[in-house]
Amino acid sequence: VEKHLRAIKALADTGDDAPLRKTVTTDQGSYYIPASRLSERSPEDLKTNAEDWGSTEDEPSVPHGVRFAIATVDVQKSAFVVQVHGFTATGDMVVIDGFKVRLS
Repeated sequence: VEKHLRAIKALADTGDDAPLRKTVTTDQGSYYIPASRLSERSPEDLKTNAEDWGSTEDEPSVPHGVRFAIATVDVQKSAFVVQVHGFTATGDMVVIDGFKVRLS
């Protein structure tokens, strides 16, 4: 119990979860799930945070403050999966668009 309490204090003080992971897996014989995994956001949470930029198919736009955009392409068996990200002057990243290219 003392090791576990010290590990929790170390996590709170330093942000390092290695001691907690060790005591859970070795002393308690259980599997360790990081706190970040326990508080994952659901798709519904992300949808509630979505912002309408006033964009339409005829006149697409990006969020205010975006300085540059990049598109990444993931090659899959039956399609190219494209995601477009925008970056602000402070380095914040926003997802602008995502789509699949099935036919070329």
